[in-house]
Amino acid sequence: MCGIAGQVLFKSHAGNQGPNIAWINQVGIIQRHRGPDESNIWLGENVALAHQRLSIIDLSSAASQPMIDKVTGVVLLFNGEIYNYLEIKDELISKGHHFNSHSDTEVLMRAYQEYNEDVCKYLNGMFAFAIWDPRAKQLFCARDRAGQKPFFYHHSSKGLIFSSELNSLLAHPDIPKKIDLDSLSNYLNLGVYGGQQSAIKDIKKLPQGSALKYVLATNKVSVRQYWSFHKAKQDTHVSLQDINSQVNFLEEVLLDAIKRNVRSDVPLGIYLSGGIDSTLLISLMSSISNFELNTFTVRHSDKSYNEANIAQKTANALKSNHHEMVLDERVLMETINELLLKIDEPISDLGLIGISAVAGFAKKHVKVVISGDGGDELFYGYEPFLKWAFAEKIDLIPPIFIKIARGIINKMPAQYGYMGIFYKADIFLSAYRKPKHLKNRYWAGVFTPNEISELLISPDSQLHERIGPLKKNSDDQSIDDLGLEYQTSYLPDVICAHTDKASMLHSIEARSPFLDNAVIDVALKIPAKYKLYQGFGKYILRKLLHKRLPQSKVPWLKKHGYTVPMASILRTDLKAYMLEALSSASLNNIGIFRSEPIELLINDHISGKRNNHKKLWTLIVFVTWYRNNIIINKS
Repeated sequence: MCGIAGQVLFKSHAGNQGPNIAWINQVGIIQRHRGPDESNIWLGENVALAHQRLSIIDLSSAASQPMIDKVTGVVLLFNGEIYNYLEIKDELISKGHHFNSHSDTEVLMRAYQEYNEDVCKYLNGMFAFAIWDPRAKQLFCARDRAGQKPFFYHHSSKGLIFSSELNSLLAHPDIPKKIDLDSLSNYLNLGVYGGQQSAIKDIKKLPQGSALKYVLATNKVSVRQYWSFHKAKQDTHVSLQDINSQVNFLEEVLLDAIKRNVRSDVPLGIYLSGGIDSTLLISLMSSISNFELNTFTVRHSDKSYNEANIAQKTANALKSNHHEMVLDERVLMETINELLLKIDEPISDLGLIGISAVAGFAKKHVKVVISGDGGDELFYGYEPFLKWAFAEKIDLIPPIFIKIARGIINKMPAQYGYMGIFYKADIFLSAYRKPKHLKNRYWAGVFTPNEISELLISPDSQLHERIGPLKKNSDDQSIDDLGLEYQTSYLPDVICAHTDKASMLHSIEARSPFLDNAVIDVALKIPAKYKLYQGFGKYILRKLLHKRLPQSKVPWLKKHGYTVPMASILRTDLKAYMLEALSSASLNNIGIFRSEPIELLINDHISGKRNNHKKLWTLIVFVTWYRNNIIINKS
């Protein structure tokens, strides 16, 4: 887990100056948190590459980067982990390759030499890498299947610039600091910049499961998808016929994945909540011999958000070395202030705050943590999966009754605890009689298209057409289509993004066994009826956990999101900051938003009329990021 960056300057612009060395050196400072153990640069003709190293496997200098092959001159920058590097290494040795280190980095280098641009087919892990091949004078880059590791890039007539973080790209003088208003609309709708979009007009993200090739001679960039959830889902072969056989097989696959994921030369732990995913993972990890279990959990001072007692019982049952932190007002505000100051791109998902707090706590004890990312997306754990069938019945009710129900809800005092019943009901009814392929945008989204048009000074005439599902189809959309939407949008854009940002901020590596290739492949073949059953999401995972921990209540508990009490603190500790950040003077300085609708949101929230925390926090994050990155870089 590291930070990477580089520039390949198109030869017609190179002249006598070459790549921007000052920027390459500056990246080492900006991305230092991604790799505090070592920082190196490599300079070639028209090429400059930078690497910040977080040493996890092979801590020696033999694994340092940029890694250079002395025979071919190939140079590698790598961020992430290749979990099956030992298996690939054995195969490459049988083909005549020799190794100078024990690192997965060198395995990736030799694998590229053997398989060239097909190398990603052989990799099981999380990664974003860039390989400069002087023989072809081209840069080959790729990102993992699920999109766990980030890759931003800027392509212009001058060449290609890339980095692990958006703010380090913004430090380059050749990149215009122009906000992309089209993608801003999507951010306001979803709270993240999804797919290829970023906050900056001329900066893109390499999509999950994709590879990029830049050819110096032509200054051309091509992006191709080497793997996708959609294509994998089309393989409908299922060899297991009943739920029990599927549970047993999934157990074997998960255990193998965990054995790969715990390969490390540094201390390792696991985030433990009171939920199914982390509890299942620790139960499987406990069966690995000679492996010390270190667990980390958060105790919220707000009891409606707290799962620490459940996590403590699990830790006691499995005899882990358990560590608990109290997320009181002081720690919560310190975490929020740090994120607002250092976040590289706007992302308003509240899970980022909770994970950042526990990552900073875990860093005091370990360098690698196991996370439950992917369990909800692959096995249908989110509430929209449970709402899906019920929404069809609600849509049959005459509009007058829905209008009455929403009127009653709106007259009720705002609820500021964890997911109050009226708050949830209001969200659910917001998708009443909306097309099926759009419903989840109302359930999981922030601002509606109409609200966004009210917010923006310059109305977006094509907003309604552009904001829609990643997969547009007819209203016969199935539950698996909803699953695909989560796997291709929410997973990389929210879950993987906030885990990467939170862990890297504290120089700690987070690994997700549910996103192991083998687990993904199996999960996509398990029928929906084994994921959703009798009002339970992730039913097959619940069955597996019950098999392993029959005395535990966790398998049959309702899902409890990993979040923080933002609704309350916007009325207390964060109130003054909110009022300043979203004031007319602040908004006028940015010149994007109208102040009137935002003032109404603030007043309704503070007065207790309506819980607007999701909308207000989304605006606060963007405004703060803009002031820290755009205004500063323009001055």
